Amino acid sequence: MKMRILPAVILIVLVSRLGAADAPPDLSVGDPPYFKRYEGSRLFRFTEKKYDALVIPLGKAAERDAFEKSLEFEGEVQKRTYVISGKRSALEVFRNYRKELDAAGWETLWEGKGPNDLGYWFSSYWDDIGDGESFSQYFAYSPDAMYYWAGKLEKSDGVYHATLVVTEFQDGATKFAIEKGEAIVQVNTVRAGEMDKKMVVVKADQMENSIKSGGRVTLYGILFDFNKADVKPESAPTLAEIATLLKSEPELRLLVAGHTDNVGEFEFNRDLSARRAKAVVAELTGKYGISSKRLFPFGVSFAAPLTSNDSEEGRAKNRRVELVKM
Repeated sequence: MKMRILPAVILIVLVSRLGAADAPPDLSVGDPPYFKRYEGSRLFRFTEKKYDALVIPLGKAAERDAFEKSLEFEGEVQKRTYVISGKRSALEVFRNYRKELDAAGWETLWEGKGPNDLGYWFSSYWDDIGDGESFSQYFAYSPDAMYYWAGKLEKSDGVYHATLVVTEFQDGATKFAIEKGEAIVQVNTVRAGEMDKKMVVVKADQMENSIKSGGRVTLYGILFDFNKADVKPESAPTLAEIATLLKSEPELRLLVAGHTDNVGEFEFNRDLSARRAKAVVAELTGKYGISSKRLFPFGVSFAAPLTSNDSEEGRAKNRRVELVKM
């Protein structure tokens, strides 16, 4: 068998890249609310979005980026990566974190350790925090000493959900130089909040034009809480426009199709999307006097995405209600 020889240019690039790794910085960013940092920690990665979604794994990783059970929460999302000097074991660091979290009033939702509890793919999930450093592998190749916790905290300034990952670095390509055996920590938090109201309500005449030209209209103004099928009060302007359309077109019959993103199992989302579609019909018949014979609810799950589900922007676009002419 012939050995594959890398071109000299590639070898030089690889060597220079590895050799140029700097020590992790200590960013001048505060720690998460109600979440102390471990003594001797250096915060070297941080991202923040004023409104985004955060997946909270509550079960083993069945495959890459997919868990046997998880929840998704929307709000202010922050992600922090720490490295701890002094060769502290992951177990010691995790136990200290857990003691502080219990004292602060956090409710434990789920926790586990190592590949047996967490699954083969679990460790690779935590490397990409949305800072453009997607090639780094701080956690992916260090699963054996990994500890995980997920929790919830209700305070006067909001409801917080958080994940904590602690492991001992073993191997992997990284932007910053991490010594083998150093404890690294990933803390992700989300504080429930309201999204900026930038969605424009689709007027009845615009719905009519879209249905006439394309046979359907896509709506984002009908809102639901995560994993629930109750129509939120903020949906009233869009529902009123649908009612206006139907009253102006007495022969029009509509398929009310609920669509989800791909977070969660397909059958769960099909049931959820069907219940949401039925809830929309119930609102239109019960509050706006539309005949139930003109409306047909249907749950699509994530079978018909408008775009990729690989980003939160894409998933948000795929979560929608569509009105389709019958």
